[in-house]
Amino acid sequence: MNSSPCLKLVFLLPEIANDIIEKLEKEERLDLLEQVQELSIISLCECGDTSCGSFYTIEPSVTENEQLSHEGLRTKSGLIEVFNGEIGFIEIVPSEIGKEVRKKISEALIREEL
Repeated sequence: MNSSPCLKLVFLLPEIANDIIEKLEKEERLDLLEQVQELSIISLCECGDTSCGSFYTIEPSVTENEQLSHEGLRTKSGLIEVFNGEIGFIEIVPSEIGKEVRKKISEALIREEL
């Protein structure tokens, strides 16, 4: 997992991180809450929609494994997808917010490559 500060969810997208924290506290999901501070953005959703802000926090190939347990938790900004107890994908539906999120992540990923 990439641990660069510029790809940490809490630094790059604090409003999304706070939304996730709020949901997990409300649901009393301490197992997932403990993960949020360390979540790094691995890659963007590859759907091709420029207003989709969804992103992976684990390798995308892991999320395709149908043998893993999978659950989703709806938040104000989208959906947290959990695979075998690990937050793996954050869905931010296509919208103006999604477009802004995608732009921030794209710019951070480009900076990371330099």
